[in-house]
Amino acid sequence: MVGADHVLYEHDYILGLRGVRRGLKYVSPFMDELKTVSQVSLTKCNLNLLFSYIKDTKELEQCLRLLEKSNFQNKFGIMAEIPSTIICLEDFLRLGVSNVTVGINDLTTLLLGAYRTSEYYNCNHIAVYKAIEKIVNVIHNTGKIGVIFQNGFFCVAGTVWGKNPQVIVIFAYVVKRDIQI
Repeated sequence: MVGADHVLYEHDYILGLRGVRRGLKYVSPFMDELKTVSQVSLTKCNLNLLFSYIKDTKELEQCLRLLEKSNFQNKFGIMAEIPSTIICLEDFLRLGVSNVTVGINDLTTLLLGAYRTSEYYNCNHIAVYKAIEKIVNVIHNTGKIGVIFQNGFFCVAGTVWGKNPQVIVIFAYVVKRDIQI
């Protein structure tokens, strides 16, 4: 695919052209990607899309228009890693989101203002727990996406949390807080 080998160098890469931002800035290659995924999804009904690094419903609406043009018929979800996404989660769910996946590393970085290599980075910070708690409560209260347990791990719409120790601590916090799931 033309342009796929092009690398953008940014000083503050975590705040730059990642995920949806890159796709919406470079629409033509993004459309090529969406058309390819759409074509494959015609024979693979479990091939769904996950929009990462999305900050608001305006970006999602732009992506949905591109999905429609590419004839994508399967489900789509979002990454909850930018705090504005969590704050506006109900609005995202109204647009048909079928999966919310939490990007704990980016969420921690953006909530605490600290890179992963910083002494201030701590994915067990109370703010991270409370952000995840809000996600769980919003999802549960809307009834649009299930919050479930799967094989002993905490899941939101099938996205398994629990593959590393930091997430197990977060899971323990959610259980300790007796969040109704």
